[in-house]
Amino acid sequence: MNGENDKITEFKKKNRKRAIIFLSVTIALVIILPIITFVDFGKKNVDTDKDSWIKYYDDKFFTEPKFDEIIEDDKKYMQLDRTLYYSDGTERFSVSERTNEFGPCCTLFYDYFEKVKTGDFQNYYSLFTERYVNEHGNINFFTKKNLVFTKQKIYSIDVILVREYKVEEGDYSGSTVCEYKVSYKIKDNNGTFRRDILSDETVPLMFQLIKTGDTVKINDISFYRHT
Repeated sequence: MNGENDKITEFKKKNRKRAIIFLSVTIALVIILPIITFVDFGKKNVDTDKDSWIKYYDDKFFTEPKFDEIIEDDKKYMQLDRTLYYSDGTERFSVSERTNEFGPCCTLFYDYFEKVKTGDFQNYYSLFTERYVNEHGNINFFTKKNLVFTKQKIYSIDVILVREYKVEEGDYSGSTVCEYKVSYKIKDNNGTFRRDILSDETVPLMFQLIKTGDTVKINDISFYRHT
């Protein structure tokens, strides 16, 4: 008789433990799920082979694109710091006009941001290697859509050399690879150039440049991850 009572008591204890565990999990989900939903901010995942951890915002988060806009008429934008700040790893330079003084990589970045600021999507890919163009076609890496964008109100531009090394083999054998951490902000972002950031936000990027003599081309762009 006592044996049966012991079994019943043990059974009740196990059920009580299961009930406590179930209740704890339920409470945790009730607390955590709203937080996850809130942090998402309406972003949606885009399935990509590379950098699939990045999320992109929906259209409702961007301003209306205006292809005929004259961004120089925006007094608030013109008061922002639109200078390119370039670092070669030892010194930081302020670059407000096109110059070869700080080397071909700095000149390329100046040309790059000028094309983006002026909405020159027709010649955007002229700054990239043939390999990159063949791989991406006419798709914008930052939107996963056809490469068409308006003039961009870019400011707070910071370009920092992370590392450089010689290529020993392959198509670019003898060339130098230069990798840069690049960050900037866009005032009144309309999503035609970048959909991974909102207005006045920044997500650092990694630019891989191929330098052969004085010729420099962008060979890759990815999202910067500090390791």
